[in-house]
Amino acid sequence: MFIVLISYTILVLLKGMTSRPYYYNIIYGDLLKQVKLNGYNDWVDHYLNQSTFKHGFNIGDNKYANNIPGEWPWYRINGGLFRPDKNSVQFKHWFDWAFPSGHIGATLIVGCTFFIF
Repeated sequence: MFIVLISYTILVLLKGMTSRPYYYNIIYGDLLKQVKLNGYNDWVDHYLNQSTFKHGFNIGDNKYANNIPGEWPWYRINGGLFRPDKNSVQFKHWFDWAFPSGHIGATLIVGCTFFIF
């Protein structure tokens, strides 16, 4: 049980410290462009004129409709420790961030179980 608690503690710390957005938030500008190309301009206009959902990156127009700039490898921290970049998509809860996922937590637990037995 101790190994399980240690594994989940590591998972919680990594999730809170890195604040990694999901991939669709990183490339949100490309997704909106593709939706427009597919003929759904009204969907894009509806997204741009609302204030409830904030996906993508805000370049100052308060639209959160752009790609996140720069290089985002898995080890790069989004903003500061436990303080994500204010221009990036913001989530209400720490566990809504992408990295590390439940797959990593499950792998840690299974690996620890194999190690013990």
